[in-house]
Amino acid sequence: MARQTCEDACYTLEEGHVVLDFINTAYVLFDDDAPFGYQPYDEHLTDLGALAAWGAQIGLLEPSDVAALESALLPVRLDELITFRESLRRVLRAHIHEHPVPEESLEIVNRTIRPVLRYTRITPVDDGFRVRMDCGGPTGDPNLVIDRVLWAVSQSALSLLTNPAEMNMVTECPGEDCGYLFRDTSHGRRRWCSMKSCGNRAKVQRFRDRQREVLVPA
Repeated sequence: MARQTCEDACYTLEEGHVVLDFINTAYVLFDDDAPFGYQPYDEHLTDLGALAAWGAQIGLLEPSDVAALESALLPVRLDELITFRESLRRVLRAHIHEHPVPEESLEIVNRTIRPVLRYTRITPVDDGFRVRMDCGGPTGDPNLVIDRVLWAVSQSALSLLTNPAEMNMVTECPGEDCGYLFRDTSHGRRRWCSMKSCGNRAKVQRFRDRQREVLVPA
């Protein structure tokens, strides 16, 4: 069962944290010559319709939110979301690979989450309290929908980044065109995002490399 990490929404998550699923809306190509050692690859958030589809798929956005994004005349703040996503990726990758956290990336994260945290409300429920978003404003405003996405990702990021046990389970698939972030609950025994994809490709490549070594004359 997916692990809920912020407010009381029933998200349908791949990796248990909204922030991880958000980062995984693009894969990466590892490149030592590129800034931060990678290039974004296979971008999923190509337009607001794609963002709406992702938000609806995980249960983050209501039908009215989806309609607001799909009817927006301009790609409202899509660049802001992608910049936020890549800054979060760099912060998490630095932790995974035990590198210094890029100060600029962390500053972008802090600068992005600060405005949307004003929507946070603590409300009582039968078994205690829940953190919820209360942004007010008219429905159908794509800017408020973007804020809803930013708020949910921000709450999830705060929950994950301040939880050492969870952070120590987050790792990165080493597939050369993958970089998928996932929770490794196997205590290091799981290397790939999926043995059916990256793991199998790596096995095939190792087999081909061994065959070439045998065929090349000494």
